[in-house]
Amino acid sequence: MEKNFLIINMKDFNLYSSNKKSMMQLISVNTYNLMYAAEHLKDDKEVINYAIQQDGYTIKFASKRLRNYKPIVLEAVKNCGYAYMFVSNEMRKDFDVLYYAIETYGLSMNYADTTLKDNFLLALKSVQKNGISLAYISPRLKKNKFLIKTALKNCPYSFSYCCETVKQDKNFVLECLDISCHIYHYLPERLKIDYQILKKVIEKDAGKLVLAPRIILENLYYVKEIIKKYPYIYYYLSIQVKKNDSVCELACITEPFIFKSIPNHFQNNFQFLTKVITKNPRIYTFLSNKQKDNKELILKVYQEEKKIKQYLSKEICEQLMAKENLKILKNFNSVFDGYDIYEIIESFLF
Repeated sequence: MEKNFLIINMKDFNLYSSNKKSMMQLISVNTYNLMYAAEHLKDDKEVINYAIQQDGYTIKFASKRLRNYKPIVLEAVKNCGYAYMFVSNEMRKDFDVLYYAIETYGLSMNYADTTLKDNFLLALKSVQKNGISLAYISPRLKKNKFLIKTALKNCPYSFSYCCETVKQDKNFVLECLDISCHIYHYLPERLKIDYQILKKVIEKDAGKLVLAPRIILENLYYVKEIIKKYPYIYYYLSIQVKKNDSVCELACITEPFIFKSIPNHFQNNFQFLTKVITKNPRIYTFLSNKQKDNKELILKVYQEEKKIKQYLSKEICEQLMAKENLKILKNFNSVFDGYDIYEIIESFLF
C-alpha cells in the first residue's frame, strides 16, 4: 500500500500513539506510522517486531535499547539491509548482523565497525553484492587482488577505490582489463601511455580511449588503430589531427557518417572523394545534391566499385546499364563498322 504519512488524525494523536492495539493496526496499514508511537511502544518488542517484519527499515523508529537487541536487529537487517545504518554501534561490531545486512544491501560495509571492515569473508560477500563497497573495506584488503577482481565483475568503477600500489602493477592491470576496460580512466599516467595497455584497450573497448592523454590522441599510429575499432574517436581529436588526410580517410571509410564532420576541403576534393567512396560506397549518401549529380565522380567510382549502384537513383542506374550494354555492342558487333553511331548514342547517355 502507498505510504501515507498523514494517516493519523492529529486530533486523536494521543489515543493512537499510546494505545498498543491501535498503533499495531496503524502499522499494518503503513509501517511508517511507528514514528508517531509513544516512547513506551517504541520500546515494546512485540510492536517493533511486528513493524520490522513488514519493513526492516522501521527499526529507525525503535528505542535505543531495541536497536541494540540482537534478535530484533537481525530480523530488521534480514528484511531490509538499509536498517543496518540505524542499529547501535555495538550491533555494528557484530559479524552476524553485518553478514545479513550485506545480503540485502551490498553497501552496508560503509556503516560497519572498523574491525569488521578488515574481515576477508565479509569483504568478499560485500564486493560480490556491490563492487563499490571496495571503497569501504580496510586499507589492507584494498590490496587484495582477488577482492579487486571480484568487485570489478559487477562494478567497473570500483577499481578507483583499490590501493594505489596495486594500480601501478602493470601485469595485474592487464588482467583487470580482461574484465573491464573502464578501469583505464583510473590508471596512473605512466600506464595510460603504455603500449601493451593501449593495445589491450584498443582490442577490447577502444571507446574508453576518448579520455586518453593528449600525447596518445595526437599520435597518428594510435589514432588510426583506435579509429579502426571506434571511429567516433574522431570527434575527440584535436583540430590539427582532424585535418590529417589519412585520418579523415580512415574515419570516413570506417564510419561514413563522419564524412559530414571532416574539413570542407576534403569534402570537395575530387580525388579524396573518389578514393573514399570507392572503398566504402555508402559515403555517397552523405554527399551534397550537387556532388551526387557529378557524372565524372560517379563514373570514376563505378569503374572501380560496382556496389555504388545500390546508392544511386534509378535514372542514373539505368543510364549506367545502357552505357555498359552499348559498350558490349561496340565490341562485338561489326555491322556498323566505319560509323560513329556508338559515339553518337553514348553522347546522349550519362
